Amino acid sequence: MPHERLRDLVDEAARACPSTDPVCAAYVKAADAWTVQPEKTVPDPALASEALAAARRTNDPVLISAALDAVVVGLDHGGRIREAHQRAMERVGLLERMPRHDPRAGAEIVDTFHMVTAIAVTAGDLPDALSFARMAQDDDVASGQPHVAASKPILPLVLLGRFDEAVTQAAIMWEAWRQAGRPPARWLSSAGYGMALAYGLRGDDKGRREWLDRVRELSGDKLELVSGTYLAAAAAFTEARVCLHEGRIDAAVAAVAALRPEDETWYDVPHWQSLRPYAWAMTAEVAVVAGLPDAASRLAAAAPAGEENYWAAACLARATGRLHGDRGALEEALAGWERIEARFERACTLLLLADRAPEGQAELRALGCPPPGA
Repeated sequence: MPHERLRDLVDEAARACPSTDPVCAAYVKAADAWTVQPEKTVPDPALASEALAAARRTNDPVLISAALDAVVVGLDHGGRIREAHQRAMERVGLLERMPRHDPRAGAEIVDTFHMVTAIAVTAGDLPDALSFARMAQDDDVASGQPHVAASKPILPLVLLGRFDEAVTQAAIMWEAWRQAGRPPARWLSSAGYGMALAYGLRGDDKGRREWLDRVRELSGDKLELVSGTYLAAAAAFTEARVCLHEGRIDAAVAAVAALRPEDETWYDVPHWQSLRPYAWAMTAEVAVVAGLPDAASRLAAAAPAGEENYWAAACLARATGRLHGDRGALEEALAGWERIEARFERACTLLLLADRAPEGQAELRALGCPPPGA
């Protein structure tokens, strides 16, 4: 629907809203927050706060949850990921108050599990992300679409290095999606990229290419979503991480060439995507490994992503250690990987410490991964 028409409808609703009706006021405030800007997926942060205040006055958990969604998305779009992660937790606390017999609550229950999992991934809190994904699968409302519910744990599992579990989950997701009639499901594309990453890190190029093809199918063959803004970060991160592990440095550099941390902010994209901070951190590490002359400046430019994402922070610490031969930075990276239980990345970092390299080699073998080529 054209933006101008949406704004006309909001104005019409505001005129019709009784001044003494808090429920009507909460609906109008929420609509105003989501439609004041032409980009429909980006609410206005100040208006989102007003919508939340209006929703709280109703004491209606459905309206409060919906308003919190606007606040969380606004924070995410502004790069305040850790704060968004914390605010999303309030939506989880509202779930027990949701009237499960009321269809009006259904969308909020489903969206709460979707967003709290996604924002946890965006913040790099992988254990939290997996926990919420499992909760969604056990919820009688959130699990109503089996292919969607099955997709939730995949990306956290891959980033945790729990590849076998991810493969099992992905098979369930894919078959459920087919049984559902293969509907366009672009929200599953992140899980698809996660599987491409898992197969690539295990040296299975056939499996990696199969999942890249499946990403296109899940997106309804809308290739602009894959090559354009919406999934650009996921595509860049996945390709660069696999190429780096395989030792194809030139290909890794090419994969992140379109990302320019020195010219852009890592979070300023018009569509939400969990892998944005991962892509920026990987851009810096690729520059270091490739010996690019601007590697140090790329590290500095990507630092804000590390302040908001635990995975990115550990990756940037590792890149710093590699650039300067700094054992302390490498040990900082190890601690970061251990905090978020990222087994694969921890193993790759151990290989950079001569006295602990055998431990890293053993872990990679246990994960079914070949040693890195770079």
